[in-house]
Amino acid sequence: MERKRDGKVLGDVALFLSGNGRTAEVGFTLHPWARGHHYATEATARLVDYAVFDLGVHRIEASTHPHNIASVRVLERIGFLAEGIRREAYWVEDEVSDDAIYGLLAREWMSRRDQD
Repeated sequence: MERKRDGKVLGDVALFLSGNGRTAEVGFTLHPWARGHHYATEATARLVDYAVFDLGVHRIEASTHPHNIASVRVLERIGFLAEGIRREAYWVEDEVSDDAIYGLLAREWMSRRDQD
């Protein structure tokens, strides 16, 4: 991600397609100084647009730490729905952590876009 007005790199947003291209996972990270300006929301929404309308993806998933409220808000703002928690699903160094799972179907995205 880079800011249009000055080309400054803000972070990244990524899309990982499944083998058959019908499902994908989206992820994003921002430099700490770039948080709180809706950059992740805008970039992730554009990537979802691309996945749904250009690639024909049916379902997009995302996951985050359940206590990462900023990331949860980004996902919910876009229209992702909470689907559950995978308990002790991944390790960061010596610490195990839960993983909050979110999902968005193409038809839900198209419906939201039609309302805008």
